[in-house]
Amino acid sequence: MKMITLTIAAAIASVLPAAAKDKEITLAEAPAGVQATIKKTVDAGAILEKVEIESTGTLYEAKITDKNGIRWGIFMTADGKVARTEQKKPKKK
Repeated sequence: MKMITLTIAAAIASVLPAAAKDKEITLAEAPAGVQATIKKTVDAGAILEKVEIESTGTLYEAKITDKNGIRWGIFMTADGKVARTEQKKPKKK
């Protein structure tokens, strides 16, 4: 019985994805559409903190601080269309 339990646990573990993490990339590594959207945001007074590709590989996130000091995550598709935004917690000082 113990062997069957271990075998089932091993089978389940091999099917479940590992805890995936977003990957930080440079702005130059981002697709042209993402770069263009970020450039418009920065030109409007925001400061780019970093760019990440989501673990799913389908969304890019630009982490920015707007001209009012509020931090945001802007999630975009590869063509630069904004999928969603979310306000981030202030950085700890």
